[in-house]
Amino acid sequence: DNPSCVWVDSKVLTVIIGSNATFNLGDAISFKSDAIQSSQSSAPLSGSVPITGSVVVPSVTLSSRTPPTVHVSDGITLDASLVSGSGGRPVEYTWRVSSSSSTKNANLTAIMTILELAAGPYITIPSSALTGGVDYTFSVTVTNFFGETSQANIQSVSVVADNALLVTILADPFVDLSPSVNYTLSSVLSFGPKVPF
Repeated sequence: DNPSCVWVDSKVLTVIIGSNATFNLGDAISFKSDAIQSSQSSAPLSGSVPITGSVVVPSVTLSSRTPPTVHVSDGITLDASLVSGSGGRPVEYTWRVSSSSSTKNANLTAIMTILELAAGPYITIPSSALTGGVDYTFSVTVTNFFGETSQANIQSVSVVADNALLVTILADPFVDLSPSVNYTLSSVLSFGPKVPF
């Protein structure tokens, strides 16, 4: 999208291919006949030049949009949208899950099916696929158009039964507690349905 050509000086032409381009390293850029010449008295530029450059390795960060411990009915949402090194093109996501519990007890087959069908950076595991009393570990690998891959940090989520007691402190992730500032924390007592107190 939005390709352009920019003259850096009288001898250097920069070609900006834009996002979602189909070029790859080793492909050739051909010059259109009679389209480029350095002066009126010179012959037009012709031929082609290969695209060269260094291979870019992607980087991805995996984060959880749910707390480290959740009730079965809460479900799990994961976010791997923070990616660099894509070259302005979509990357491929490969999701994985594991658990210290057995595959049957953790319902891993159902979760792996959900992950295999996922094609983007966001994953939501519904409550119907989760089992209380199980710790799940998720990971994701991204592949860019160079074929280079990178695996994100893993995210572990503990799932407890809906009748288990959870207390959550709600606060900003970064808090500056200087001596002259009073900071008030709120909490949620959860026993089945969440009840503020």
